[in-house]
Amino acid sequence: QLVDRLGYRASIVISELEDQIDDIESRLAADSRSMSGLRGDLSNLRRQAAVLRRHLAPQRDALERLYRETSPLLTDAVKLRLRDEADIFRRYVEELDLARERAMVANEQLQSLVAEQQNQRMFLLSVVAAIFLPLSFVTGLLGMNVGGIPGEGKPEAFGLLLLVMTVSAVGLIALFRWRRWF
Repeated sequence: QLVDRLGYRASIVISELEDQIDDIESRLAADSRSMSGLRGDLSNLRRQAAVLRRHLAPQRDALERLYRETSPLLTDAVKLRLRDEADIFRRYVEELDLARERAMVANEQLQSLVAEQQNQRMFLLSVVAAIFLPLSFVTGLLGMNVGGIPGEGKPEAFGLLLLVMTVSAVGLIALFRWRRWF
């Protein structure tokens, strides 16, 4: 009865653990943008599975050893029941191993989604930097206080410079869109 009750309580905890992993997997599949807290939930689940496995594996081994014992106290019916309970505990340990593996796979999926989002953001920053780098170079070059800058004495030179910089920025954006980089 003691072993049966321990097995019953372990089955409840294991099924709750599996339900939590199913929930996290469905949240990952449904909306990849709401990942806040999933990493903590996954590490919590893996930790719970490891703790449960650490307690159930020795009980499984003890039950297996107990039903193999030859003792006048253990009848054939009791040995058969102990063997059945050892099989149940073996299945629980296997389910915990599977739950840990599923949590690790979900964690890897979460990490790949985060890495993909980071790559997209870095790409956007690179495109913005590529557009503004030539413009910054021109403004820095023309911002020097030295004589001989082209268009120094002509009032229409500023407007022409703005037009050239705008055309080059629009040209870079068009090039990036044409190459499907942006």
